[in-house]
Amino acid sequence: MASSSFPSSLKSEIDQAVQSSIDEFVEKRNSGLPRAAILATTSKEELLVNSTAGFVRGGDDLDSASRITDETLFPLWSSTKLVTAIAALTLIDQGKIGLKDDASKYVKGLQDLKVLKGFNEEGEPEYEENTRVCTIENLITHTAGSSTFDSAFFVPLG
Repeated sequence: MASSSFPSSLKSEIDQAVQSSIDEFVEKRNSGLPRAAILATTSKEELLVNSTAGFVRGGDDLDSASRITDETLFPLWSSTKLVTAIAALTLIDQGKIGLKDDASKYVKGLQDLKVLKGFNEEGEPEYEENTRVCTIENLITHTAGSSTFDSAFFVPLG
């Protein structure tokens, strides 16, 4: 997406450089390098550069792979942990929430989650009722005790 304040020739040059880099990575199939790149640059008012290149899935079978576009959805998994922790710590710093606050005040359904008790003889997990308050600190430090997911925490894509 080029705008009037960003030269289209530079946008084109960036797109070509990104695509060239990805093409080079794809040629090195066993190199362990990523096969996708997404570049976005913004000003306060507008998206200046939006370049994508590479493939989604497909492994080494590039014929069955799909090209990445700016509409491609990616599962973020643990990538959101850092952003969420920074956001929570910013809110704590601003006095809007507290580190020792009951997290179920902010996360619907959290108080209903079971905690992992252990594993039975068949190796299957056993859960029990949560008997303690889960705090913001527990969520940030991953010590909440829950190992189950429901719609409050996990929405599968597709």
